[in-house]
Amino acid sequence: MEIVLVRHGKPSAAVQGEKSGKVSSGKYAAWVRAYNNSTLTPSSCPPKGRLACYSQHYSLSSNVKRAIESTEVFTGNKPQQQWEQLKEMDIPRYKLPFKLKPYTWLIISRVLWMLGLRKWSSSRIETFQEAKLRAKDVAHQLIYLAEEKNKLIVFAHGMTNRYVKKELIHNGWLLMSKSSSFWGETCFQKIR
Repeated sequence: MEIVLVRHGKPSAAVQGEKSGKVSSGKYAAWVRAYNNSTLTPSSCPPKGRLACYSQHYSLSSNVKRAIESTEVFTGNKPQQQWEQLKEMDIPRYKLPFKLKPYTWLIISRVLWMLGLRKWSSSRIETFQEAKLRAKDVAHQLIYLAEEKNKLIVFAHGMTNRYVKKELIHNGWLLMSKSSSFWGETCFQKIR
C-alpha cells in the first residue's frame, strides 16, 4: 500500500506576500483571506514526469481551491474525492499594533497559535490541539481508504500534511521520501 501526500502548488497570493512590504494586522488579515481563496500562480508547475509515477493512484484533495487546482494540474483530472478535513490548519490573525511583512506575521501568528494564545485573536479559529486531532483523524481515514484502494495521492497543505505524516509514521507506515515545498511529495509505504 502507498500514500503520497503532495503539498499544493504555489498560490498567487504567496507571490504577492513575498513582494509585499510591511503591513498592519488588518492588511495581514486581508492577505490571509486572499491566500485562502487564491488560485495557483501561472508559473507554478509540478516537476516534469511525475504524472506517470502516480497514474494508478486514487486521488484526493482538500476542498480548497488551490489544492483542487493542483490535483488537476498534476494528474490532468479532478480529484476523485474532496475532503474538507484536509484543509490547511487555520492561519490565525492577531490584532497587534505594528507593521510586519506578511510572512513575518505568519510566523509570529503560528507560534502564538501553537502556544495557545487566543487573546488578541481576530476570529474564531480551531485551536492547535483541534487541528492536530483533525490531522490524526485524517490519517486514520487515509489508512482505511488505502486498504481499499491500495495507492493514494493526496493534495493538501503544508501544516496538515506535517501532522498527517506524524500519525502515519506512528501507525507503522514507512516514510520513503519527504518534501514540504510547493509540489513537494511525501511518500509512505506499508506492506499488507
